[in-house]
Amino acid sequence: MAEDGYRKSSVEKVRTHARACFEYATDEDLIQKNPTRKLVMPNIKKKSCERFLSMEELRALLSQASAREHLVLRILAVCGLRPAEILVLRMEDFEGTQLRIDEALKERRRGEDARLRFPGRRKARA
Repeated sequence: MAEDGYRKSSVEKVRTHARACFEYATDEDLIQKNPTRKLVMPNIKKKSCERFLSMEELRALLSQASAREHLVLRILAVCGLRPAEILVLRMEDFEGTQLRIDEALKERRRGEDARLRFPGRRKARA
């Protein structure tokens, strides 16, 4: 599975279910030994996102954006922020040429605060 490009989480799930099935078969005396007992997880490296905008693509995108969109897109591109981090920015987060990132937006569930706070979080150059 690892050689076929499956994610680590998928391979782990299959291994866990296979172990459970063979453990059950061993407990029920259907087989004598669990063949997955010594099964080890292969070393699967996480695939990185290889799609980035070229400078020409970024310029084209910025040229079509409104003033507000232009600012947001430029901060995302220059500082490398995640969308969840930029959505909670306030004016107080700008300190001269630095941008303080100390919280991010998370998926909100009923009755929960939608902001994640990161005390002592990183500063990005604006």
